[in-house]
Amino acid sequence: MYKKLADALGDTDWDRFHSYGKRVRSLKFDERLTYRNDLDTPDLDFTVMGVVCLRHPFGGVLLPNLRKLHWISDAEGSALAILPFLSGELGQLDLQMSTYATSTANDVLKAIAERAPTLVTFSLGTKLPKVFVEKALMGLLQTTGSLEKILLPPDYLTPALIQILGSLPKLKEIDEGPRLPYPRHSPGVLPPLHPGAFPHLTNITFSATLPDARKFLFASQEIASRLQFAKALPKLEALAIFLGEQEAQPLADNFCPQYQFQNLTELHVGLSYVPGGPRPQVGAYIASLCKIRPFIECGATEWHIGEIPRDWANTETAWKEVEEAVGLAMKVKQTGLQNLV
Repeated sequence: MYKKLADALGDTDWDRFHSYGKRVRSLKFDERLTYRNDLDTPDLDFTVMGVVCLRHPFGGVLLPNLRKLHWISDAEGSALAILPFLSGELGQLDLQMSTYATSTANDVLKAIAERAPTLVTFSLGTKLPKVFVEKALMGLLQTTGSLEKILLPPDYLTPALIQILGSLPKLKEIDEGPRLPYPRHSPGVLPPLHPGAFPHLTNITFSATLPDARKFLFASQEIASRLQFAKALPKLEALAIFLGEQEAQPLADNFCPQYQFQNLTELHVGLSYVPGGPRPQVGAYIASLCKIRPFIECGATEWHIGEIPRDWANTETAWKEVEEAVGLAMKVKQTGLQNLV
């Protein structure tokens, strides 16, 4: 069948294909939705793609001006069929690989590094544990200096990967990739962030237990210590965090510490309690962490499951008092800075 397909394509067919192909800017392919019941329309088989690419007279890229590519390969198919669609103009790639073949996944990641160096957004979904693809993924990221947003499986933020991500000059957002059925043995422990880990990042999303989140974000187990991620994520614009009723009392010993959030304007606390201590002191502590005034958002979100706490009305009032204290403290802080000029 493959030889018949190749022989049936003449020069006129290739010219017509190239004429249309170079106009395509976006492509979405889902291998789970192929035409297996239609005998006249074969699947996008890797062997078929090999035959087409070998005979294609205009080079190894079928759609040379492709900007966006959404690609889903199922467990039975070959993710390698994506290769001829990797354009040098590609800016956005959403890739979901259900393959358990480590060599296939690594080959795909290496091909992306070679063929699509101008990626701005990259999303990766895979069932493979990070240990099997980490080296190839690191090699890919080292070639994508234009990357601004990346979506990875929840447990892929290893120390080595964090170091590379932090070195990307334009990276602003880290999010979680598509949730494929991950193996149960897949670990989810995040390494601690170090100062300056993500100097340009504005958004980060990750999954973790509360103890692991503390290790990832805080300088120590006590919230009274200066927040570690103010050092690691100075450009963060919005922060959502849950604080327990028995948290340690915050300290406000310095309105202008060395590390502050430069762009933080939103602090989302959900249904959490106000940390211990007088409201003005809590507000002063929050103000000391921020260069500009953050507005506090509290209350149930769309992610909340369960009932609203019975004492929420009192807690909500307490947060409003804290927000007023933040505003007052920021005025004092800014006045003090102006007097130093």
